[in-house]
Amino acid sequence: FDGSRIACAIIMQPPQFLEARGFVPYFSYSGNLQVSGSIDPITTSHLAVATQTFTFSLDGVDPACSSGAGGAANSCGIHIHAGTSCAEDALGHYYSTASDPWSAVAYTADEADQAQGTFSVETGLAASEIDGHTFIIHAFDGSRIACAIIMQPPQFLEARGFVPYFSYSGNLQVSGSIDPITTSHLAVATQTFTFSLDGV
Repeated sequence: FDGSRIACAIIMQPPQFLEARGFVPYFSYSGNLQVSGSIDPITTSHLAVATQTFTFSLDGVDPACSSGAGGAANSCGIHIHAGTSCAEDALGHYYSTASDPWSAVAYTADEADQAQGTFSVETGLAASEIDGHTFIIHAFDGSRIACAIIMQPPQFLEARGFVPYFSYSGNLQVSGSIDPITTSHLAVATQTFTFSLDGV
């Protein structure tokens, strides 16, 4: 209340993740299925083999996938491809391992033609290598029906882990977070932040 400094935290970037949103029909698809939703977060862990873990929530997927994939190649698939545009051929599955890790990755549609889930796929690729590539949704017959580009979400910063200000010797113990901290570049660059604090 007297204006003295009582707590401090360092502003830093949160752990990096990617996402795929804004699905559009695959460039050569002329059917009636209209996929929407998101795949996020897409995280990369560097274990023995670099692995992407992603969570998806999709609407408008192929209802024929209600029992999962069929016998066709890529049936009900949800795969990262080597292409970098949804306006042209997305090329083949994207990976650097000896064998294709995407061949068995498939969604299951529910009664509302939605699909949700989480997969971990050992691609051998770093996050920076999949950034900008295509995420493709396949129909039951294996054809490509929807496409979105993998990208970094809008950048934000955060401040957490408050500690007493170095010269503060009082009894107040502040905890909580300030996040997100976003920057808009208008006439004057402006930071907008949301805070939730205890112990003030």
